[in-house]
Amino acid sequence: MMPLKNKILSFIVGLTALTSISCKQSGKTQLKPTKINRAFIHEGNLQLNSKGEQKSHEFFIEIADDDYQRATGLMDRQSMKDNQGMLFIFPTERPLNFYMKNTYIGLDLIFANDKAEIIHIHKYAKPLDLSSISSVFPAMYVFEVNAGLTDQLNIEIGDDFSFNYLDEK
Repeated sequence: MMPLKNKILSFIVGLTALTSISCKQSGKTQLKPTKINRAFIHEGNLQLNSKGEQKSHEFFIEIADDDYQRATGLMDRQSMKDNQGMLFIFPTERPLNFYMKNTYIGLDLIFANDKAEIIHIHKYAKPLDLSSISSVFPAMYVFEVNAGLTDQLNIEIGDDFSFNYLDEK
């Protein structure tokens, strides 16, 4: 027969073990990532001028012009229309690096200088890829569109764009 002190100690050890197993299992459930499909917010318009074709292309844009918006970008989006894009605006020209964390759609990244002239295009960025995507040269703007769109529209280095906010800031 086990003394009462040992029975109580065994009960406490058993209860502690069950509690920690339960906590670990519920912790796993809480850490599951959830896919959120954030809706597109039309904040402005962008006109991309293709000099080679003497043609312009109109886009509805979402604008990322603060630290939070630039950090989240197009994360958690499941799709985007071909006439939509996101324009990242930085305070000054500088070397820029992007990655595709939590970004579920393939993108072309169009890097532009402070005059909104295209200086580099990174085509077909892969969804969820954590590899660094560099501007190569100092840039002030990055315009993200669906992967393949720059080829389809014949957008090239040297082309430029202009944009406006729908609601002036």
